[in-house]
Amino acid sequence: VIPIEDANISPRGITLAEGARAAPGRLVEPKGGTVYLGEMLAAKGSRLLSVDLANLATAGVMNLHLLKKPKIAFIPTGGNLVPAGKRPSRGQVVDCNSTMADAVLRGFGADVALFPIVRDVSAELEPVLNRALESCDMVLVCGGSSKGEGDFCPKLIERGSSFYNHYVKARPGRPIATALRGGKPVVNLPGPAFSAFFPLQWCVRGLVEHWFGLRETPQPKISALLKNGQALDDCPLDYGLFFRVWTEEGVSVAEALDERVRGELFMKANAYAILPAGSPGFRPGDTLELTPID
Repeated sequence: VIPIEDANISPRGITLAEGARAAPGRLVEPKGGTVYLGEMLAAKGSRLLSVDLANLATAGVMNLHLLKKPKIAFIPTGGNLVPAGKRPSRGQVVDCNSTMADAVLRGFGADVALFPIVRDVSAELEPVLNRALESCDMVLVCGGSSKGEGDFCPKLIERGSSFYNHYVKARPGRPIATALRGGKPVVNLPGPAFSAFFPLQWCVRGLVEHWFGLRETPQPKISALLKNGQALDDCPLDYGLFFRVWTEEGVSVAEALDERVRGELFMKANAYAILPAGSPGFRPGDTLELTPID
């Protein structure tokens, strides 16, 4: 091979630039030099990355046996909810969880079926739940997961379930209910957005990875220097916290956001951490490993 830059092509023929080299086999990639015979291109059960796709295309592999994505139904409940994009009137709340869950679940590798808002009426939710179970592989019901008189979702989900659990040792999201109905997972998420976010991460993500036959996949982390502290008083629960992370003089720094100021949580948060039960919290100057929010 002679680089075109080293060749002067004219009607009289081709002349090479001074110093150009021409020798048999020079700059010629041998057959199989990019992808070697017997080389593993992608292991069974692995998640295909962009570079894996490039290797497969180079090797001429265009047909693959892939695992079907799980189809997850998301059913928002609440008589005071209005769809995103509609201006709420007094006493109404915008359904932001459907938008958040759709993005989070697709990031896990799932397909999502967003259902319309269902009022807090058992007779209305039950047929919707049954339709979701018929058409989807997993079902998430959002709202009505606590223990007030109007929180009928857990009892409805429990009926006909081969497995059922209500409440976990974690917060936010402690009232989460999990069940198996007809061999399909059903998860009842709390209604507040910041409470629904964490169970999506530590519970639903695990269900999706189990579907794909994956072990728990490590999440990317950011090492950040804490600007503020927070004592947890030896909290007996796993504790999820939102953080705002930024760069200051070339160093990643962060501040823990106050969950009591809910209006600011999602406006400022770009990372989170789940501290184990019994953690005393942290002090200014500590370094935490935080998970960035996609």
